[in-house]
Amino acid sequence: MRLTKTDKDAFVRAAMAAVPQIDYKEQAEKVLIADAVAQMPPELGALYETHRPYFNHKPHYCAFGDGNNGTFYIPAPGCRFFASEQAKIEYTRLSNLAREQRAKFLEVQWQLDAAIQPCTTLKRAKEVLPPELHKFLPAERDVKTANVPAVVVDVVGAMKAMGWKAGE
Repeated sequence: MRLTKTDKDAFVRAAMAAVPQIDYKEQAEKVLIADAVAQMPPELGALYETHRPYFNHKPHYCAFGDGNNGTFYIPAPGCRFFASEQAKIEYTRLSNLAREQRAKFLEVQWQLDAAIQPCTTLKRAKEVLPPELHKFLPAERDVKTANVPAVVVDVVGAMKAMGWKAGE
């Protein structure tokens, strides 16, 4: 069976989806929230865990290392939230870890893509790739329908269901 570009892209996506990633952004949000709660008056800080929905959470925008901007909703009793130096250091550390993780992820993704792209058939892909990756390859398809887009069949069926007549 011939491998299409769609097959190859789906293989790379499926294999990379199986790679676990640490959510550093969630950890950074916890650090910023803990810092904001620590800056509150003790009476309010004590109520935060039990009455969290009643606190006003304001957006706190900052760059994050995974290539996305971070928007964290921080409980801020005042008009603005200013992170402490310790929270900034921890946030920067987590941001750098996220950046490193993203770089490693993209490098492995590129290597996997480079390994599958020269393979034109499923048989060749199974010869070239290690057995651990075979489960991410597409299943063998019938030769008669291998190159027919499934979308065309569904579109025509949907058009007929809406009253379209093929001969008109």
